Amino acid sequence: MDRRRLRRAGRSRPTWAAALLAVVVAAGFLTGPKTSALAGTPAPAGSHEFAAKMNIGDGLRSCSGTLVDRFWVLTAASCFSSDPAQGTPVPPGAPAHKTTAVIGRSDLTSTAGHVVDVTELAPHPDRDLLMARLAQPVTDIEPLAVSRTAPVQGETLRVAGYGRTRTDWVPDRLHTGTFDVTSAGAAVLGIDGTTPASAVCKGDTGGPAIRERDGRQELAAVSSTSWQAGCLGSDETRTGATASRVDDVGPWIQKTRFKTAQIRNKHSDRCLVVWAQTPGNNATAAQYDCRPDFADQVWSLEPVQGGGHQIRNNFSNRCLLVSWRTPENGAPVTQYDCDAQYADQVWSLEPVQGGGYQIRNKHSNRCLLVSWRTPENMAPAVQYDCDAQYADQIWMI
Repeated sequence: MDRRRLRRAGRSRPTWAAALLAVVVAAGFLTGPKTSALAGTPAPAGSHEFAAKMNIGDGLRSCSGTLVDRFWVLTAASCFSSDPAQGTPVPPGAPAHKTTAVIGRSDLTSTAGHVVDVTELAPHPDRDLLMARLAQPVTDIEPLAVSRTAPVQGETLRVAGYGRTRTDWVPDRLHTGTFDVTSAGAAVLGIDGTTPASAVCKGDTGGPAIRERDGRQELAAVSSTSWQAGCLGSDETRTGATASRVDDVGPWIQKTRFKTAQIRNKHSDRCLVVWAQTPGNNATAAQYDCRPDFADQVWSLEPVQGGGHQIRNNFSNRCLLVSWRTPENGAPVTQYDCDAQYADQVWSLEPVQGGGYQIRNKHSNRCLLVSWRTPENMAPAVQYDCDAQYADQIWMI
């Protein structure tokens, strides 16, 4: 990959940094209008299925990215900036230009994987990172786990991207290369190729920098900027690139993911639903085999001022509650028009040792469960005294 953000040499450091960020994001954002790819080795067919090519506008630019959730691709914010060289911030919400993500297709001439529209952009407030929401979930590709361990100087990472190479302006293959971490800052890594063939180029911006350990892969950073030495069309001799750390942005990723959450019962392994056939007020919540492609099983967990969350169904647009009129054990969990001023619609998410959450109603102080006695489909959700030793009260989100 190329370290120059696809911009000319001689710019000031701040301008160079902004340009570099863009390069990685769009896997061709390294230079502005046209993004570039990683000048490394073609990835074998079927490998790195979590890698994404982000196509922005009608040929405006392209970048790279990583599937980190069935509904979300993590990439570089600079990919979507109207002027990445100046660091123009990206507004949250719908993308300014039609954007698609090609996921699970290391060979772009094949029909493998998925091509999915991007409907929402969620930029990080102070880092060259952005979560791109997919119109439909990708359910047959395992998202890449995000590391919680900071990269250290001297560590070797594998960087992937769809950007320019040494010989191709617009490659039809995902490329990868190995890079040593040359510096580790609070937010940004410096990286440099372990061989002359490894360079971050236009179009690689936003692509994954992957830690490979004990046969497992995890996302350690996201490509941001590059000098682009060795990339086709570049006469730059300086090497190296930058990448944005991700190990310390877990709360931001989680908050974003919670817009499209499934709520899975640890005991029954089934998911919370309010049926599409009963979208009205007072409809009962139940459990059913998990299908993230069904909107009535997808929930938005929305923070409430003062603490807690409302839990909004993405199909009905109504919120979970246990009516204040029925605060006792066994009271049914239903949905109603969302109004955060009512405590019976507010829930606290309490992490449980070993993974998962208890979901506690703020008004009744009791927890959401589907009884272990009724593990089957259609079993109703109720509330009961909270006790984290019981798996039917624990939910994976």
